[in-house]
Amino acid sequence: MNDRYLFRGKRVDNSEWVKGDLVNHRCGKKSICVNPSKLGYRAVQGWDTEVIPETVGQCTDEKVFNTCLFDGDKLSFTVFDSMGGDEQYKGEIRWCYGEYMIYVDDNTYFNLYWVLQQDDEVEITGNIHEEAI
Repeated sequence: MNDRYLFRGKRVDNSEWVKGDLVNHRCGKKSICVNPSKLGYRAVQGWDTEVIPETVGQCTDEKVFNTCLFDGDKLSFTVFDSMGGDEQYKGEIRWCYGEYMIYVDDNTYFNLYWVLQQDDEVEITGNIHEEAI
């Protein structure tokens, strides 16, 4: 299954996370359709869950320990140096310049795919919409 088109958002009614297909309403609301196969990708009242628009994030199609990574997730990772100067970093995933990057700060960022290839102990520490785990 291709998770690249999977979205996540916090429900308006109870702030729980839901995953599924994103529905953009003409009025500006956003919702997540958690079972799109029954709908044929048509939003029918009652089949989608309204979410807080600012919390919507798209899956990167990458996983850490079988958990999908989403835009807005916070990660802890190591950048390895062949000279032994390994450095620990914490940053958040953002879509930028046509690819997913991990931003440590405004001047320091790393390509998500490169980090996942060189560090097999990347840890999800939270996301930008919640407190750290």
